[in-house]
Amino acid sequence: SINLDALIEAVRERPRMLLFSNPMNPAGSWLSGGDLSRLLDAVSDETLIVVDEAYAEYAEGDDYVSSLPCLSKRDQPWIVLRTFSKAFGLAGLRIGFGIVGDPQLRALLDRVRTPFNANGVAQAAALAALADEEHLAKVVALARTERARVERFLAGKGLEVAPSRGNFLFFDCRQNASTFVEGLLRNGVIVKPWKQAGFDTYVRVSIGSPSENDHFMAALSQLL
Repeated sequence: SINLDALIEAVRERPRMLLFSNPMNPAGSWLSGGDLSRLLDAVSDETLIVVDEAYAEYAEGDDYVSSLPCLSKRDQPWIVLRTFSKAFGLAGLRIGFGIVGDPQLRALLDRVRTPFNANGVAQAAALAALADEEHLAKVVALARTERARVERFLAGKGLEVAPSRGNFLFFDCRQNASTFVEGLLRNGVIVKPWKQAGFDTYVRVSIGSPSENDHFMAALSQLL
């Protein structure tokens, strides 16, 4: 979970920038609307707020809200980052966008932006993806259903799984994560071991199609 009190204490030091993701990677933790408001209320007007919402499409609903409604009411610089690499499925085109609250900040970003940073094909695909709301809804609904199914499977194996609002799950495999991942790789499954101190038994698995998830669960069962 997110240590909101510690985060609020840190921003009271008036940093030049507050950068965080919501939902967060790798655990999929998120700030509720109330917690997000508490955090933003503690931020100095001099601090640039940057929120990475790469996984927002998977999280919307219940107690999750985008930061945009909160930030749009604030008289300070802010940026919200979004990507087409996740729910929209355009990772190979390397395209995303940022929503900037202050025109002067947007002009400054344009000065340092590299020319031709997004090609025409990627831009056309992004516009088409934004227009196809029905497809996005189907993709997100399937990911949520499969995330819940894989989470139930992992919990049924006695593994601790972090609550997630992303298209992935972060779980304790109860053994060295690197060794565990090598075992999955031999069965054709690629997942990410976490090597940070205190989390060296944790693994992050992305939620795929039903058949891909079946393959992962079968491979995992052979290792436990």
